[in-house]
Amino acid sequence: MDIDQVVANAQQFMAQRQLQGWLIYSYRNSNPLFSELVGEGVMLTRPCFLFIPAQGQPQLLGHHVDAGGLEHLGLRPSSFRDRTSMVELLRSVLPSRGSLAMEYSPIGVIPRVSRVDAGTVELVQ
Repeated sequence: MDIDQVVANAQQFMAQRQLQGWLIYSYRNSNPLFSELVGEGVMLTRPCFLFIPAQGQPQLLGHHVDAGGLEHLGLRPSSFRDRTSMVELLRSVLPSRGSLAMEYSPIGVIPRVSRVDAGTVELVQ
């Protein structure tokens, strides 16, 4: 899947729905969409995020251990070393207001859609 086309399509979708961005999350390759975007076979051992803002360039956030395996995307990964720096990095990247898209199905209505755990959703909220 061409990441540039995904970004363009996502930004068009978000503009139509007044979303501030799309946060794609994966932990240990838990999200097949994330794996498809970054390339099959990329091993992630820590939480990793791809933030596609409604306007502008996508941002990749990953643990410093995994960041080197993501450089092929052409996006310079912003890295964190621990949970505290991960939370700080998310706060600096994510918009403070508005709605974000994530692979999450409220109250499990469509379970095959959900690829993010409730704790991460709570953190982002």
